[in-house]
Formats: sequence, structure tokens, C-alpha cells
Amino acid sequence: LKYLALSNNKFSGTISKSIAHLSNLEYLYLEGNDFSGGIPEQTGELKQLKSANLDGNSFVGKLPKTIGNLQNLEFLSIQDNELSGELPFEMSEMSKLGRYFLFLARVTQSFSPSQMFLFVSFFRSCHQRRSILL
Repeated sequence: LKYLALSNNKFSGTISKSIAHLSNLEYLYLEGNDFSGGIPEQTGELKQLKSANLDGNSFVGKLPKTIGNLQNLEFLSIQDNELSGELPFEMSEMSKLGRYFLFLARVTQSFSPSQMFLFVSFFRSCHQRRSILL
């Protein structure tokens, strides 16, 4: 399975950890439902994932650190959820994500000086390509 689109279906519940079994998944569209709970760490095992839209659900907690494993991810939108906490430092290594990056304002972060430098460099390169939306 390469394409999973379940958008705007009023689905609820949590995302199963077995999502990791979708190893060939490239496009994941779950926006406009009522999924809840955290985004599973196993999402980071979707190494082929290029695009993920999780907008308009009820996800809570932090983004998992394993999200940094998604080196092919070009588009991520997680707006209109209840996510909070720190940005995973591992996201600073997601070079393809810079093309399109949508984020929500509720996530907060405390950075060490070296982490701040990496994130500023990452966001600056995205801005130079005019591809970041905050």
C-alpha cells in the first residue's frame, strides 16, 4: 500500500502502532477526522513516507522523536490538533521536509545553543526557498 487517504470521514480512536507494517506507504492523509491520543512512535518506521496530513484531529502530546527517521518526508501538516511540548531535535535533519512545512503554534521548545543553531539554519534554508508556512 502506497497511498492511504481516510480524510473527512469522522473516524475516531487512536492510530495503531501496527501502522509500522505499512512499510511502502508514501502518502498518508488522515485530516478532518477525530483521531486522538498520541502520534505513535512507530510512525517513524514509515521510511518511504513523502507526505502526511494529520490536520483537524485531536492528537495530543509531543511529536515522537522517531519522526526524524522520515528522511523522505517532503510535506507535513499537523495543524488543528492538541499537540504540545518540544520539537524533536531529530527534525533538524529532515532535509526534504523544508520544501513544505506546516506547523502549529502550540508546540514550544527550549533549545541548547547548538540545537538553536541547527534549527535556525534549517528554517533559514526553508525560508530562502520560500517554502515554509508557520
